[in-house]
Amino acid sequence: MRVGKFYSGNKNAKHNLENSTLWFSFPKDFNDPFEGRIKVKKSYEDKTFSSRSEAQKVADLNSEYFYKFNKEFYNHLVALGPLEDKIEFIFRIWADILRDANAEIINSEGYCCFCNWNRKSLLNQLMWSHYANGLRGFCLVFDKKKLHESLIEMNDEESLHFEPVKYKDELPELNIYHHMVNHLGGEIDVEELVFDFYIKSRSTKSKVWRYEKEYRAISSRDKAHKYSPDSVKQIFIGEKMPDDEKELVKSLGKSIYKEATIYTVSLEADHYGLSVD
Repeated sequence: MRVGKFYSGNKNAKHNLENSTLWFSFPKDFNDPFEGRIKVKKSYEDKTFSSRSEAQKVADLNSEYFYKFNKEFYNHLVALGPLEDKIEFIFRIWADILRDANAEIINSEGYCCFCNWNRKSLLNQLMWSHYANGLRGFCLVFDKKKLHESLIEMNDEESLHFEPVKYKDELPELNIYHHMVNHLGGEIDVEELVFDFYIKSRSTKSKVWRYEKEYRAISSRDKAHKYSPDSVKQIFIGEKMPDDEKELVKSLGKSIYKEATIYTVSLEADHYGLSVD
């Protein structure tokens, strides 16, 4: 499998090319304003409890949990009268807890974004426009397996991994109700709740982004990561890149990325399309 990485051609892009590095950023710096967002289903309002007694068990379970770990929440919960008010408070509190925990986790990791590579990706005008400065930048195509292995080996990364992005019409949803009823008679598994929230928030985007066919490399750190030059298999240069910069990219490609073939991506003369030379 191959993945592509588009570059604008600016100073930082050339520096990364010259040094065989990839920059991992925090999601909060990405261009999607909905990055990391998720909705929490308020199950009681949606009448998804199978019975009132089940709702009471959920209230009791949370009362026991808050008594152990947060006396302020416990005191507020037991002071509430109707069961409906208790359930509303429980789901509101857990929604706030999970959103805060997710924001802390997701913005403590570095992400590097690629696209699933094929000819359609290569000729995608939006990718060249949005991420390669309107055909003034370039694109590196990696062997995903070799890239992954070299990122781990060369950066002392034990947990670095790749993950495909899923595209949805709606925000991903966490159903607290299911987690609660799965643990009736036991204890609330906070780690499981946070993990479920986190997995959905870090790998789901709106369908308006599906043209990207994104793969994400996720690291424990936001910084430059070295990779092996032999993981680069192709280099595509946009035709609008200034001639001196084209020569620099070609020179670096030939001297550093010896296994890569170099091409130019150009505008078609008589219709909206791109071609490869």
